[in-house]
Amino acid sequence: MKGVSPVVATVLMVAVAIAAAVVAYSWFMSMQASVQAEASRGAGTVGKERIRIDSVYCVTVSGTDNDELKIVLRNMGDEDVNGQYTITIKDAATGVVLYSGAKDVNVPAGSVGSTTVELNSIWETGNADCNTIPSDQSVVVVEVMAPGGAVASIQQRVR
Repeated sequence: MKGVSPVVATVLMVAVAIAAAVVAYSWFMSMQASVQAEASRGAGTVGKERIRIDSVYCVTVSGTDNDELKIVLRNMGDEDVNGQYTITIKDAATGVVLYSGAKDVNVPAGSVGSTTVELNSIWETGNADCNTIPSDQSVVVVEVMAPGGAVASIQQRVR
């Protein structure tokens, strides 16, 4: 019996190796393109939504039995950040959550926006005002999460 000549066998092996290399290269390039596209989408979102808490302070609301805690947010990004913000207020000493809720807030690009939380929602003292905040709980940590996931926090004494 006669076999395949050594020259033909060598040519066939080289052709199979080249075909395998082309398939592997093609697969690698398509995988790399999809990873780069995914990364650029994520990076764009992060850069657009950057918030900071400028201040947190007590506001006397005339004509009501309940004053409010005002949270002033600054949008450091280049697009408006509007929608449901998650607000969490914790006792700084114990870490106990005093308030957690969602608020609709509009914060224009490069500007400020604000929201308020009723003091009765934070300190269950009944008809809470800026003068009746429990002194042992007056230092709070306020955390704000924007609709896209950007987070800002501040620790402050409320008075």
